[in-house]
Amino acid sequence: MHEDEKIMKTEKHWREIFKIVIQETDIVIQVLDARNPIGTHNLMIEKFVKNARPEIEIFLVINKSDIIPKNILREWKRYYKKKGYQVFTVSARFSKGIFELEGHFRRTVLRANTNILMVGYPNTGKSSLIEALTKGKKKAGTSSSAGFTRVIQKIKLTEKIYLIDTPGVIPIDESNETEMAIKSCMVVEKLEDPLAVVEAIYSLISHSQFAEVYKVEILDDDTLDMIVDKIGKRYGRLKAGGVVNEQEVHKLIIRDWQKNKLYYYTLPPNFDPSQSSYHQKYPKSKKGE
Repeated sequence: MHEDEKIMKTEKHWREIFKIVIQETDIVIQVLDARNPIGTHNLMIEKFVKNARPEIEIFLVINKSDIIPKNILREWKRYYKKKGYQVFTVSARFSKGIFELEGHFRRTVLRANTNILMVGYPNTGKSSLIEALTKGKKKAGTSSSAGFTRVIQKIKLTEKIYLIDTPGVIPIDESNETEMAIKSCMVVEKLEDPLAVVEAIYSLISHSQFAEVYKVEILDDDTLDMIVDKIGKRYGRLKAGGVVNEQEVHKLIIRDWQKNKLYYYTLPPNFDPSQSSYHQKYPKSKKGE
């Protein structure tokens, strides 16, 4: 990631940006990652918006809907609706749900020069969503690297509506790099302890995924060290003397995780895993928010 690519983590940083932008904002769209909606739901931003401009409407858009089971996606939508949110589910990558989202704003926005502020964690797909909404007329830069959006961008959606894209925003009190890497908010090269992240990934997915993605034979009783060793030999991540370079394998696994090659998803609170059509190891959902 280049030095000018920013993630707004410090309070001073995002307050300086938002105190100006929020004055021109009419609607806020918070983009969540469908794999982990609660983990990528930034309540800090919502609190700031409500304190500054309580009349502003806040919508939730659950993106990447194509990579989780439909019944779980429905449960997440139901979960947030019960909390009083207006919720839309989309796949910006495949333009699914985009027509419904755009149609809602075309029907409900009556005032000219309405500004919709797009916010969310890094890598939730804000820029991809904007590109899907604008049908590529204005290319918003996209990348699988956390924090790719570099500057505030104002993009025309219709004659009345403008979208404001922002750098990814991480809550001020979120400092656990493993949790941030799991949410795709940390660039691999900047991780101090890649092994801790890989251990977390190992606890969230099944052995069969490692076998499927890396084309290696994985046994049910294989330890993480054994899996890393097999992947390293398969992909030539070796040191002098043919010893597996574990650090490079860890980084490979984390990059693939952040690119969705290793799939996972969290469950809504109180959801029964047996209702899912997927057979995999489930992470525990956090209770409430």
